[in-house]
Amino acid sequence: MSEFLISNFNKVTLTVVVLIATYQISTLFFERSYEKELSAFVNSVEKNSISEDGVWLEIRNSLGGWEKAILIFGYYGSGDREVCDQLLNSLSKENSTREYRCSSVNIDAPV
Repeated sequence: MSEFLISNFNKVTLTVVVLIATYQISTLFFERSYEKELSAFVNSVEKNSISEDGVWLEIRNSLGGWEKAILIFGYYGSGDREVCDQLLNSLSKENSTREYRCSSVNIDAPV
């Protein structure tokens, strides 16, 4: 096996480089596709009257930004906010190293 690697070092190196490049490119396209689909979903939720009283449970990421994790909607009255607050409290107890918050789906609504 080692003789094969030594005698074909350039071919093996090129193959490894091509595999790494292919992986990087496919990851890049997947991330762009995911971000695009997530953005379209969030925009749809924000404009939909069914979820207008809904609440996002968000998690602070390692870069300090907030990521939408759970969409809560469909509860009567202030039920969406109450459910989110309960989840937030439960998650905070479970993992105190992460920050969570509840934010309104309707971007014009008070927090």
